[in-house]
Amino acid sequence: MTKEELISIARQLKQPSKKTQKEFEDKLDIILSDVNKIMLSRPDLIMLIGENNEAMMLDNHRNQLRFMNSMFMCFNPEILIETVLWVFRAYPNHGFNLTYWPAMLNVVLDEIEKELSNDAFNQLKPFYTWLLIYQPFFTKLANQ
Repeated sequence: MTKEELISIARQLKQPSKKTQKEFEDKLDIILSDVNKIMLSRPDLIMLIGENNEAMMLDNHRNQLRFMNSMFMCFNPEILIETVLWVFRAYPNHGFNLTYWPAMLNVVLDEIEKELSNDAFNQLKPFYTWLLIYQPFFTKLANQ
């Protein structure tokens, strides 16, 4: 799959409502705190992120949630793809295993479902599902 095909598929995602974006933004710190606690408590954390990468992982969680918040405010498929590809190039160079991404994204999804209304969760879930489904293609494109 090409970058252009990924962008085309991403264009099918629907920008969340302003109400949903605001709800996400209002709960962002709670979601972040819970994601951090869950990920830090994983017995396989070193396998996921490598040695001494906890601070980088915590920075990634904060940046990922803030970035997605910006996408929810003003969705841009091209920026989404370029950013994801940058992440998939940069983090493995620091020892992050590719299995980290689905582990982290599934935790984020669980926390969004826990913290947000059903309507908000249903508007945001497609973005995270899309990131999970297309991870193999991000990996392939990032390594080209």
